[in-house]
Amino acid sequence: MSGPIVGEPLIGRAVRLDPTSLADAPDLLTAAGAPETFRWFTRPPAPFDASGMHDYVRFLMDATDIEPLTLRLVATGEVIGMTSYLDIRPEHRTLEIGWTFIAPEHRGTRVNPEMKRLLLAHAFETPIFPPASRHAGGGALRVCLKTHHLNTTSQRAMAKLGATYEGTLRNLIIMPDGSSRHSVFYSIIAQEWPAVREGLDRRLAGQSPAT
Repeated sequence: MSGPIVGEPLIGRAVRLDPTSLADAPDLLTAAGAPETFRWFTRPPAPFDASGMHDYVRFLMDATDIEPLTLRLVATGEVIGMTSYLDIRPEHRTLEIGWTFIAPEHRGTRVNPEMKRLLLAHAFETPIFPPASRHAGGGALRVCLKTHHLNTTSQRAMAKLGATYEGTLRNLIIMPDGSSRHSVFYSIIAQEWPAVREGLDRRLAGQSPAT
């Protein structure tokens, strides 16, 4: 990448996203709560302790095509999770949103839809990609989301978000426990973003900013 995707915090009514630093690792461990939080991750913190989370954060920060973001409550600054832009491909103006976890007590609230609203708006509406030989630069043309075939909760959330199911790639990944994962793909493309944004705004309008 030629530079960071997120230069300044992304701030909503209830949550904000800040570029992750190693100093966030202890708070991220607390927010995760238990190893089960990373059940579906292809590369979870291991061991699930301070050193494992430190190494996990370092792995994300060092990857050339991943940009991790720490999720905080606006009101208190409390760390309540993490997400990332990944598989960032400037030459095609595409990226993925993933490596996401939210503290158990904030699941099922406005946190996830507001976080996705911030991430998607930044990806599609900000000129995050510089000009290249095959394009003039600008915002994302496609944002991908994918998950484990058994993670039906995430699949329902992606569909509710307004993303389009694209298909399932079978036996794509060997999980840490040795099992095979089929990866279920969803996406939103630039032409669909206005309708997805409208749906998210309606959804968030009916929810209290308090979480």
